[in-house]
Amino acid sequence: MNAPFQGIKNVLIVFSSKAQAFDEASLDNFVKHAYPGANVFFVSTSGHAIGKKAGSRVDLVIDFTQPGARQGLFYPLFLRKK
Repeated sequence: MNAPFQGIKNVLIVFSSKAQAFDEASLDNFVKHAYPGANVFFVSTSGHAIGKKAGSRVDLVIDFTQPGARQGLFYPLFLRKK
């Protein structure tokens, strides 16, 4: 499987802070298969880390929030800064 982007070392996956079912281990495995050697971090839209906390630098953000989900007004700017 060829990764669409090269040099990805830190991946941040964003979930809605509302109830949403996901399998952290399988998503971690899927991302690490696409980007070998990458560190995978999970965070909710309320800003709480799920598992280990992401560092200050993120190479790729994957947003799994549903359309129309409530996020903080400045949350997208926070993600862009990373």
